[in-house]
Amino acid sequence: MNFELVEVSQVYSLRHKILRPNQPISSCHFLEDKQDTAFHMAAIDNSKEIIGISSFYQEQLNVLSSLKAFRLRGMAVDNPYQGQCIGEQLLTAAIEVCKNRSADLLWCNARTGAMSFYRKLGFKVKGEAFDIAGIGEHYLMYLSLKA
Repeated sequence: MNFELVEVSQVYSLRHKILRPNQPISSCHFLEDKQDTAFHMAAIDNSKEIIGISSFYQEQLNVLSSLKAFRLRGMAVDNPYQGQCIGEQLLTAAIEVCKNRSADLLWCNARTGAMSFYRKLGFKVKGEAFDIAGIGEHYLMYLSLKA
């Protein structure tokens, strides 16, 4: 298994399949995807198939203090590979990239069903649950990257 930086075009298919299956593929094209500071990571198996993805954008969060924050968005692992720690390994590799880019905070809007995943990696909850139309209930979660 390899964890690599990939082009944004390589994440759309899995992003659609796992995160937005009942929506048009265009809903998987986020405005932030092509920012200069954005990066996209993939878990790639031995047959060179992408089985996990995540995207990161430099974006400050007004409710938490930081010098340089990155936002995690569009994290997904293909169904047959879920529960095998691939997501944890992928996010751990991406956290190192964030640190190498001088980030001191990583945050995301986590689906309620994914909260335990993020908590296991040290993320904390900030505030109350909120609904993202057409997707469901989320919580703001964050991880301090300060040394």
